[in-house]
Amino acid sequence: MLDSDHHRARPPGVADTPQPSHGNFDDLVLPPVQSGDAHRAALAATTILDEPTLRSLLKSCQAVHDVALLAPSHSVRLDHEDCLLQLASDLHTLGLWVQSALTAFRATRRATSAGPVIIPNPTRRASSPVRMPSPPATRPTPSPAPRHSPLPTIVPGASAMTPHQQPVTSPPPDASTRSTTRVIVRYPDSLRNCRRPHPVHVVQSLNICLGKDCVSAISYSRDYHLILHLNAPYTVEHVRSQFNGVTGMLYTLFQPGGAGARVLPAIESDEPWSKVVLHGVPAPIWSDNIHYDPNPTVDAKRKALLEDICHSNGLSRDSVRHWRLLCSRDAEDQLFRKQGSASVLLCLSDAAAASRLLCDGATVQNIRCRASKYRPRSLPRVG
Repeated sequence: MLDSDHHRARPPGVADTPQPSHGNFDDLVLPPVQSGDAHRAALAATTILDEPTLRSLLKSCQAVHDVALLAPSHSVRLDHEDCLLQLASDLHTLGLWVQSALTAFRATRRATSAGPVIIPNPTRRASSPVRMPSPPATRPTPSPAPRHSPLPTIVPGASAMTPHQQPVTSPPPDASTRSTTRVIVRYPDSLRNCRRPHPVHVVQSLNICLGKDCVSAISYSRDYHLILHLNAPYTVEHVRSQFNGVTGMLYTLFQPGGAGARVLPAIESDEPWSKVVLHGVPAPIWSDNIHYDPNPTVDAKRKALLEDICHSNGLSRDSVRHWRLLCSRDAEDQLFRKQGSASVLLCLSDAAAASRLLCDGATVQNIRCRASKYRPRSLPRVG
């Protein structure tokens, strides 16, 4: 079998891949964004493709098309999960490159289009012969003016306003009301020290797996968590239904936790929280889960503390959206080793549970603790 026949083989009923038009190869549409040492490093990391194949877009396109044809015939096993995650990430990266290349094609065609674009002038109709008006007998009978809408009476001393200029009074917006189209993607360590891709890149990438025009914009919270602004009728449930695709795409963009670490975020609706501070929380932490561990880690002690707070006060773990000790990280490490006390901030989505804690207090490590509303520390004025 000839090599060309091998590459053109297709199952019955399946169309061939599109053949590129062989024009002038000097017409550069999109220059490479990776060259020199970066190109050589990427080429050395490839396992199958060689330089001649990489230089031929047609062969690369046919190879990807062949994989797409044979993918449904491939049986998936339990040990294929990491490979499939890597495949999803690579397909996303390839799709972004294709989008940028097609955008460059459209921009080149607009710049090199033959002849200027002629915009029709609406005044050209005046050169046509003037059409005489029809006789009065052929005109339709005009509708009588409504008698129930008299002209507005102008009161002396008052501002004369037309009906279209009458002010419309609306109730003042409630400060506690938040948009239902905001979705928070919350990582355990936030995105403070991660990549910061361009917002256009992030929105386009998310809309690939969420649907066209699902995400209109993004922003970041004060704690460096990602906020998605959705267009109607999309909701947080739609984002959660595409959890694997969204988290894989965000990992490609931000790489939270560093390269090779798969850190999964929590996808939450932007519902109002009740922030409660528990005062006098005792330390060190005593728990059956860490009592028999000779060297429990700080994370294990933090987990044991939260479990004790939820169990002793009848709180659902899902209602605790966020919590932290009101001290620095270094002081927190020392607190879990030595005897003392600290204050704990709880961010609860259950307003009734928050009200109960504020009224009755809380029990932590069998000690009754006082609870109060959280008041953020005001920043000192400069100058």
